[in-house]
Amino acid sequence: MDNKEFWDSIILNKDWTPNMENIYKELIDFGIVVNHCETIYSHITSGMISKCMTYPDEVIRIYEENNLDLDITKSDMKDMLELWEEDLRIQLKEYFQLKEYE
Repeated sequence: MDNKEFWDSIILNKDWTPNMENIYKELIDFGIVVNHCETIYSHITSGMISKCMTYPDEVIRIYEENNLDLDITKSDMKDMLELWEEDLRIQLKEYFQLKEYE
């Protein structure tokens, strides 16, 4: 079954008239997907993108930039922790949850 046949079987009655009940259900489902997509895009891009029609490559680029920055920050913190006083290192490790550097 191709895409057209699939959708025809959902949104059309046997006499080829629109099946308004099924169309309504599909539009509700689509609205839910759009809302969830916007929520996810906003979350993973730190609020920079919230429109579901944004190209996925752009969302991925911003997500990767944010995560790369986090990795660089953690690496920098590790380097600084090796140089600072012990009590300050303990406090910063706890605050930034850097248990892997103990």
